[in-house]
Amino acid sequence: MNILTDILSLFKRRKISSILDPNDVVVVGKNETPDMEGIASPVPYKRVELVRIKDLITSQDLEFENLPVQDPVIDAGCFRDKTTDPVTGQGIVNFRRFKALSLNLSITENGDFIDFDCAAEANTASNVGAGMGLFKQKVGEDLEFKSITSVDGTVNIVDNGDTIDLAADTITDVITDGTSITGDGTQAFPLTATSTGSDGNQLISGGASYSGTGMVFNVSVLNYMIGGIQYTTAATDVTLLVGDPSNPRFDAIVASIDANDDPIVEVIQGVPASTPSTPTIGPEQVLVQYVLVGQNATNPTIQTEYIYRNDQSSDWNGTAPIINLNPSFSCPTGVLSSANFTSSTPSPVAGGACLLANVGRYINQARGLGVKFSSPSPVSRADYTVLSFYVNFPSPGFTQQGMGKLRCTLHSEPVWYPTVGYQNYYLGWVEVGNFCDLNLTDTWQLVNIPTSSFTQNSNLTTIGGIHFISHPNPCTQVFFALDEIKLQTGFGPSTNIATIDILENDTLVGSTAKLNFKNSTNIACNVTEDPTTDVITVESRINDNIFTITDPGSGTITFDGNTNGYVQEITLSASAAYTLDIDLTNVNVGGTYMLVVTQEGTTGNATMAFTSNFQWSGGTAPVLTATAGAKDVLSFVCVEDPSTGQAVFIGVPTLNVQ
Repeated sequence: MNILTDILSLFKRRKISSILDPNDVVVVGKNETPDMEGIASPVPYKRVELVRIKDLITSQDLEFENLPVQDPVIDAGCFRDKTTDPVTGQGIVNFRRFKALSLNLSITENGDFIDFDCAAEANTASNVGAGMGLFKQKVGEDLEFKSITSVDGTVNIVDNGDTIDLAADTITDVITDGTSITGDGTQAFPLTATSTGSDGNQLISGGASYSGTGMVFNVSVLNYMIGGIQYTTAATDVTLLVGDPSNPRFDAIVASIDANDDPIVEVIQGVPASTPSTPTIGPEQVLVQYVLVGQNATNPTIQTEYIYRNDQSSDWNGTAPIINLNPSFSCPTGVLSSANFTSSTPSPVAGGACLLANVGRYINQARGLGVKFSSPSPVSRADYTVLSFYVNFPSPGFTQQGMGKLRCTLHSEPVWYPTVGYQNYYLGWVEVGNFCDLNLTDTWQLVNIPTSSFTQNSNLTTIGGIHFISHPNPCTQVFFALDEIKLQTGFGPSTNIATIDILENDTLVGSTAKLNFKNSTNIACNVTEDPTTDVITVESRINDNIFTITDPGSGTITFDGNTNGYVQEITLSASAAYTLDIDLTNVNVGGTYMLVVTQEGTTGNATMAFTSNFQWSGGTAPVLTATAGAKDVLSFVCVEDPSTGQAVFIGVPTLNVQ
């Protein structure tokens, strides 16, 4: 058969195969350059050859891949895969299209290029409101914020999920000499102890008392501070010089330090004059007591009224009554008040006996407990300027067994609680611990208390009763001993009581010998004393009580921050409309406040609008969750609006808290 004729026949009959096997063959005419040109030139195809389909079409064998080769889970490539049309057998190379998922990204064809255009804004952050900001700076795509730390460790910082919790620890130890205390205990003005340039000298405990012989004074163990350093001297006697022939003078018994910084007791002799002045106390001296020495005197100008020396009745009449007016209170037998007025232990200061007392427990309905002395003939309150006695706390100790206070009260007449009208004879009380060391055991300490320290009923002119009582006592036997209790005249003014300079924002307001820390609506303070270290600790914290606002039913709710507290709550009436306002006269700029709003539990649907005193993110106020029982939390920071100078609340809502 002529193969060319067969091929032409296939063309005429349109016998064209659309599906071929790779091993099928096609006829290929081999082209050759003709030997001559012209009409009679030979056909250039002089021979034919067979070629397999798989050798003719090689594109199907090509491999495609995305470069460089990476982890397909992490990187995206344009090449997807290769497929073959099942009908035509045509090979197809599939590529991925580009798709923008963000409205800020557009993709366009641009001739030989595909253009990507991003219209997004550059991210940044800023601090709003008053106070210290947390945002620091933007570095590239990184927004950097400052960390919160506590410089001195007095603030506890806790990561609590969505919040960072700050809790104030103790503020500081209160120092009562050589130091001023500033601030009011609030967050804005915390209590701060700063030096005022004082010498820091103070008599902590001990004192001097006239021995009754010549110019000799008994000086007890003294604990005192000089320049902030504590010293102690042993009990000793000092002798004053006799009086000047022409004029009286004041001498000063002082505690001091010698050239080697060793503690000593000495006397500063004053200048005689018709109207004498007290001598100057040096920078390394602490006053124990001034003494008036009369003209040409061989004894100090002192008159003594003995209250107790050797027994129960030779001087004033001593008693230790057992009175308990509270039926709910009881202690075991032997624990209530008792006293041995002729005890030989501890070893008496003078004579053959001392008073060993167990005064039981002081409670509101048992104030009659304790040791009492009644004068057969009351003495002049104006003449007797000093109450003097020795006190001893036998082992195992006084404070060591739970006692915190030893109090001494004076009375113009021996009229005691619960006698009706006893207050009319009451001259006041002092803490004996302010004049001695309650922690010291088995040591006699001399206590000198100016009678001017008893400040009640100043119109009363006599002293006729004295009462010692402890507080509190946990129903255990706790003893203390007393000896040589007496009132004395002739002492000069005493300045043993330390004073504190009170400043407000660095401005001196005044001085006082007492500090009284009181709770306010938003600030709670706690004052504790450690008897083992003589340290008083003052703690202040924001009250964690939640104030409940009375639901008015509808209408305006006024948020009163300082009166009602930083955290408040309200439950709204069903389907009612409210407007929240602020009492701007009663908030603190810089303060943070919170209002917890709860929908009524059955219907809910209450709404709340806000006055112009509130500012919100984007200027849009929140919409309360309407669901019955739903809870929304509105947090506020009070700042000053620079355009008006008025306080405003910047609000941050947390809606539908569950």
